[in-house]
Amino acid sequence: MLRQVPLSRFVLLLPLLLAACVTEGEEDFTPQSEFLQPSMLTKEQIARRIADLPYLGGSELIDALYWLGQRGETAYEPLIEQLASPTPKMRALALNILCLNKDRRVLPYIEPLANDPDQSVRYEAARGMARLGDLSHVEILVSGLEDDSRYVRALCARFLKEQTRDDFGYEPDAPAPERSVAVARWRDWAQSLPRD
Repeated sequence: MLRQVPLSRFVLLLPLLLAACVTEGEEDFTPQSEFLQPSMLTKEQIARRIADLPYLGGSELIDALYWLGQRGETAYEPLIEQLASPTPKMRALALNILCLNKDRRVLPYIEPLANDPDQSVRYEAARGMARLGDLSHVEILVSGLEDDSRYVRALCARFLKEQTRDDFGYEPDAPAPERSVAVARWRDWAQSLPRD
């Protein structure tokens, strides 16, 4: 026959029992984070994929970017860490992936890179912010329409057209005088945007 413990003894023992269940220094309990935390296995996979990015190209790079983008917010923290990478390519790749899910919570981490020393990172930051609905640095993309590189001009033009459904007559392959007329229209448009 089981012996019943009086309720008063149970109440007195409850704090001791609870204290025994708490372990100090366990790493399983992460501090509150703004973003959903991955499982340990997923965390390791994310870290491995990020570490591989500088060595990938072509379809392998695209696959890795897609895979990281599919991890959603569980990949945000390690990607945000990459925004401080000494390598511009890593900063730009991290920006690109962070903006794939169109989660505006990453904006405060992205905006400082609109002033990055590397031009490609500034373009990626402005593009990412625009994807997230923040056009405050769209002038960076408009200035890209005057870049010496045809590739950069085409990339900025395509993205601006996707965002606005207009091209203001801009053609990346047009002679410089024709491009400058269209760039002036883009600048007028950018200056007409409401400022916060």
